[in-house]
Amino acid sequence: MPNNVPIEVWFLAAFVGSCLGLGFAAGYLARRRAWGGWTIGVGSTGVGLLWPVALFVIFFLTTGPCKPRSPSDPCDGPAMLLMSIIAMTIPLFAIGFVLALGGAFIAWWRFRP
Repeated sequence: MPNNVPIEVWFLAAFVGSCLGLGFAAGYLARRRAWGGWTIGVGSTGVGLLWPVALFVIFFLTTGPCKPRSPSDPCDGPAMLLMSIIAMTIPLFAIGFVLALGGAFIAWWRFRP
């Protein structure tokens, strides 16, 4: 990884690449196996749910019980992180779903009989 590229750019590239690539795979399978067009929607929904589910899994596997540092510490750090993940779930799903649909329709049009 080059030092002059911020890590956020790499995360964005991984998100866009995985959504488009897995959506392309869903479209390819739907076209090659002569499945109905509705399977593209099902596959794109699965791809769109991939990153929100991954965020929840990472959260639950990495956060432990909160240990207050002082008697007045409310110890709400994990709850605030969980609420931010919940707030980002719908936009993340929507963007991932649209990218997956784009990749699926690229494959659908590219592999026409």
